[in-house]
Amino acid sequence: MSEQRFLGIAPSTSDLALGFYEGMAEEYHLLFANWPQVVERQGAMLDALLRRCEAPPPRRVLDCACGIGTQALGRRAVATPSTPPT
Repeated sequence: MSEQRFLGIAPSTSDLALGFYEGMAEEYHLLFANWPQVVERQGAMLDALLRRCEAPPPRRVLDCACGIGTQALGRRAVATPSTPPT
């Protein structure tokens, strides 16, 4: 039991979300039957979207709450994970 819960302080929604994603980060790839194919498909979809929206080179993308960062696609990515460094 966390100290906050012991003291009767309910965790915030963001704390609950953070705990959920931290708990599944190492096994996230197991949610998909063919992880490499999923990454390729998601990457292609993201690439098409960025090509329609982005400025000419040099291309940089700010990815907030970047997850595990599988779709950089040769762009210079600045990522901010949702979890603080340990």
